[in-house]
Amino acid sequence: MQPQRRLTWWQKPLFAFASSRLGGWYFIHIAPHLDRPLLKLSRGRWSNGLGQPVGMLKIRGVKSGLIRETILLCTPDGENYIVVASRAGDTKHPAWYYNLRANPEIRLLINGQEATYRAHEAVGEERAELWRKAVWFYPGYAVYQQRAGERVIPVFLLRPVHEV
Repeated sequence: MQPQRRLTWWQKPLFAFASSRLGGWYFIHIAPHLDRPLLKLSRGRWSNGLGQPVGMLKIRGVKSGLIRETILLCTPDGENYIVVASRAGDTKHPAWYYNLRANPEIRLLINGQEATYRAHEAVGEERAELWRKAVWFYPGYAVYQQRAGERVIPVFLLRPVHEV
């Protein structure tokens, strides 16, 4: 088991706010509207995440067939990223979850780079390991799981597609 992540003085209140019901509401309903233009203008370098790696996933919608832009915290894992379908602990999966399951090849804009990734929903031991990494990176996920009740929050691993 890895040790608890040491949070900086400014991360503690930010994470406490983000894992609260009000913070969850803010990061679901307000922050994405602010982050879309910020991420586009900065090529994925600036967001409301205040130092956290926030990315814009471009996913094809299941029903519409249109490209949907979803703003998410992306936990780095080597060259991969872990994304968590927490919806701040809601009892229902977010809409992007269904789009990602149906259309796993996406574009991800993060840290000044945009590239193609393939998403894989983790299950079993793999999910448990990725969940541990995600909770270490952002402890609010543990709060969200408690709030979600019976719903097991899905975890995806995004792997870069190395084009030849």
